[in-house]
Amino acid sequence: MISKAIDWNDEWRNMMEKCAGSVVPASAQHWETAESARRYLHDYGRESAGQVDRVNATLEALPLAPDSRVLEIGAGPGVLTVPIASKVAHVTAVEPSEGMMTVLQEHMNEKAVENIRCVQKCWEEVADEDLEPPYDLVLASFSLGMPEIKAAIEKMIALSSGQVCILWYAGKPQIETLYRLVWPHLHETDYSPGPKADVLFNLLYSMEIYPDVKHFDFEQVHVFESYDQMAEYFQCEHHIPFDTGNPGIRAYLETYIEEMDDWFVHSEQWPCMMFQWEA
Repeated sequence: MISKAIDWNDEWRNMMEKCAGSVVPASAQHWETAESARRYLHDYGRESAGQVDRVNATLEALPLAPDSRVLEIGAGPGVLTVPIASKVAHVTAVEPSEGMMTVLQEHMNEKAVENIRCVQKCWEEVADEDLEPPYDLVLASFSLGMPEIKAAIEKMIALSSGQVCILWYAGKPQIETLYRLVWPHLHETDYSPGPKADVLFNLLYSMEIYPDVKHFDFEQVHVFESYDQMAEYFQCEHHIPFDTGNPGIRAYLETYIEEMDDWFVHSEQWPCMMFQWEA
């Protein structure tokens, strides 16, 4: 009996579509605002000791040289973009969100960085005239929201004269634990997670791409000065009604929130894989 080969692009698309059906509708609009992008930069970039480790670990793993030209897909507010720009000759930053792009440019101005070209488009819509190839490195860090992932990767490869590097979630990110606990009580259905690094690796393998693989266990620590501040964080960042009447919320708080005097400490585990290969 001959088994049918798995189409990993289809697997990725199907999981993305199911996950999109589980997302709170307001989440896309949320990330369009500069206010939310500034919060993201604060929590996951320059002012968060826990996440600085993520930035430094990523920078150390990338092949960056003073004459490098880098294309970053899904630059967000510049968590990696601005530090990379300080080490290389040029960065083209692709970012579709207006709010994220506004804050990226604020961040560039604050750091007096002038070697970044900003392209406010989703990756699928980026055209030749938007870019300045060839690039020594094409990077996509936690920005693989494209349903047609194979075509997206092929486009990355075509623009790289050196390496392609992708970072993506591995295992079960802790935030999905929150969704899995809360979702059945909110919507009377289970939460559908998105595709993880195993699907991505199998897709690359089916494309005859055999990347170098690195595993990272990042930790993000949030310290809240009050219960109300903690509730605002979960509601604004994760779009979850912070109702302690929800058994899922209670279970998550009991497991992942530590009360210290009048403070609330939230430690978020963030396992990921880095795939890197010569284009």
